[in-house]
Amino acid sequence: MNILNRLAGWVSEIRSSPENPSTSLANPHEWLVSWLGGTTDSGVTVTEVSAMQSAAVFACVRVIAETVASLPLHLYENTADGSTKVSAGVYHRMLAIEPNPMQSAVSFREVMASHLAIWGNSYCEITRNGRGEAVELWPLPPDRTEPKLVEIDGSPRLVYKVVATDGAVRILPSEDVLHVPLFGDGLKGFSPIAQSRNAIGLSMAAEKFGSSFYRNNGVPGTILMSPKALSDVAAKRIRESFNASHQGAGNAFKTMVLEDGLDVKSLGIPPADAQHLENRRFQLEEIARVFRVPLSFLQSSIGNTFASSEAQDLHFAKYCIAPYIVRIEAEINRKIFVGAAASKYFVKFNLNALMRGVYKDRIDGLTKGIQSGLYTPNEARALEDLPPVEPGDQIFLQQNMAGVQAIADGTAGNAVKNATNTTDPEEPAAEDSEETP
Repeated sequence: MNILNRLAGWVSEIRSSPENPSTSLANPHEWLVSWLGGTTDSGVTVTEVSAMQSAAVFACVRVIAETVASLPLHLYENTADGSTKVSAGVYHRMLAIEPNPMQSAVSFREVMASHLAIWGNSYCEITRNGRGEAVELWPLPPDRTEPKLVEIDGSPRLVYKVVATDGAVRILPSEDVLHVPLFGDGLKGFSPIAQSRNAIGLSMAAEKFGSSFYRNNGVPGTILMSPKALSDVAAKRIRESFNASHQGAGNAFKTMVLEDGLDVKSLGIPPADAQHLENRRFQLEEIARVFRVPLSFLQSSIGNTFASSEAQDLHFAKYCIAPYIVRIEAEINRKIFVGAAASKYFVKFNLNALMRGVYKDRIDGLTKGIQSGLYTPNEARALEDLPPVEPGDQIFLQQNMAGVQAIADGTAGNAVKNATNTTDPEEPAAEDSEETP
């Protein structure tokens, strides 16, 4: 609380300052760009909110958020015999079942991942009990949460400014904020939407053009040419009459009746000539490239074959989803477990569901793992969601491999059989205990 009290003057300074140096008009901050409209070169306004109206952006964010949310997040405890999965307790309930009274763990992780994909940052407030243990996690709005470096007693400290919808400002110390950033400047992550604003704007402009074109029943701009000069009144009457009869929904293919030698000339460029469809396909690839989502995950058949589907699944798991979950794991391990719990607990997502290949390859890999002593049979069965069997907790090794020295000594092969059948040459043979008559 002493830190928060010392920050009271700093908060007042922020409120009273007409221009924050870090968000000047010469170097506007992201929220200021969005507030001013986020207009792109294509003339379309693109913000983190409006970008979700793009089907490609929405599909990318959705597949990332739902995939991260569906992955199991396990809590482990370090023991003398290695790490053991924990399935009970306050930490398990908060991380795997219910982070707060209003959300399930799946819904909570979905919100975290969507904030990461859209804003490049996910912020959650950590609620602690009297012993300093984390007991609840509450998502914070990324567009109204800002990390700040302030100087306290001559040392830089990281705090978070959270602005409520009514304008009230709260200052949270860094240890009470679960901040997961994407690739950024070290203090916060870059927004994928902001960094690709023009690409998304072009995609939305192409979609808007197509909608406008078909709203006019595919009729491009038209010029009515007259061999003689028309008065303003006559020109206005002819224009309004033509638009009322041949423009807009339901007026396509109607018969034209022209007067006074009028001639009709098409002004617009047909979509095929303007490569409208090709442009929309390219923008789909461009947006998928920003989010590292394979095109097949966006229901696109561009370059997709059945032979490449497994490779795309692995690419999605390794290069799209893995960076998200590694960042989330690191921040949870750093902020949630403090004191003695820091060296006792850790969390880890289970990526096996995404990394699993076709059935034959998967079973071959598990078989080799058992034969080489990498897995016990029960560990391999657990990876396939099968119950344990007895005896299945022991390590098995094949006996058809031996070291070079064992071969030279003649002890290669069945070690147990060799040990029982080999007689020491220096030891005399056993004599019968009874004399033969």
